[in-house]
Amino acid sequence: MNPILLSSPNIPQNHNNTFKGINYDVFMKEDKEIRPYVLRSDCAFQGFSGMSDVMMDSGGNQCALKIDSYSPCQMEMRGNKPSWSECPFNTEKNRKYIEENSEKVRVFPRECRPPKAKKWDGILLKDWMRHIEGMATEE
Repeated sequence: MNPILLSSPNIPQNHNNTFKGINYDVFMKEDKEIRPYVLRSDCAFQGFSGMSDVMMDSGGNQCALKIDSYSPCQMEMRGNKPSWSECPFNTEKNRKYIEENSEKVRVFPRECRPPKAKKWDGILLKDWMRHIEGMATEE
């Protein structure tokens, strides 16, 4: 699997290193909080737990589109690189749901959490998907 590396000094030079006002160029300093290194695939739903109108970062290979139970990424389980364009859950029904709810569903990727925040509102699904799609085209 060739995941996309976010929150890293290895982000391509043509990337502006910010997303929704969050700077990804954070390096380790003795007394400063750093952003976690997070590997992401070409799928905005992999590694998240889907619950109603929320997608929480699960830190694993969970698929947020399978909301009635835990389900690992079907593509990864088959030995393939996770990719939304090739995913068996990329169905007309799911695309319609995403389109209708992309401005309602909130996503909470751990690398986007503001430093030292006790709570935050996450980001919209449409913005998260746009971000993942943009990172995939930079590979």
